[in-house]
Amino acid sequence: MAGVCVVNECGRGLRGGGRGYCGAHYSRLKKHGGVLAEIPVQSYNADLPCNIEGCEVVRRGGSNGLCKRHYSQKLENRKLIVGLRKPSNKFGNDGPPTYDTSKYRMLRKDGKRVLAHRLVMEEVLGRPLRGDENVHHMNGIKGDNRPGNLEIWITSQPAGQRIPDLLAWAHEIIDRYEETVNV
Repeated sequence: MAGVCVVNECGRGLRGGGRGYCGAHYSRLKKHGGVLAEIPVQSYNADLPCNIEGCEVVRRGGSNGLCKRHYSQKLENRKLIVGLRKPSNKFGNDGPPTYDTSKYRMLRKDGKRVLAHRLVMEEVLGRPLRGDENVHHMNGIKGDNRPGNLEIWITSQPAGQRIPDLLAWAHEIIDRYEETVNV
């Protein structure tokens, strides 16, 4: 071995260009401004949970047997919060938000990913959305899923332009939505 990490009791090999540190201590130096030698570097074991009692999350590599959340709290000298996080919303989702390719917020419902604004509108209406109904953000901000900012747009249109067809289509729309709109 060309050399050993300068941190006492580390014993790991040097990282190329790491100024005398192993990869783990060099990463800590870059990220936190110090090697945090008081926190030992341990190898990853995917089968074991976090060392914090009551935490069931799998530990991460180089984290002294801690899950990502507790490792981060320890590095920042914050109080270690034990237990799982509360769901971030009433639909039981936790963790960071996810988005679809159009930058609309996604949530999980019954194990499936659904668009948040559609789920909010279904809650407001008390029924699932129909295939020809879209949810529009009135202020144009895709992340603003407040019920007051959402409205239904329909994509159906009459098959032809004859007057009887237009009237039949108009009556269908009125019958469908008359009770939901305050005129």
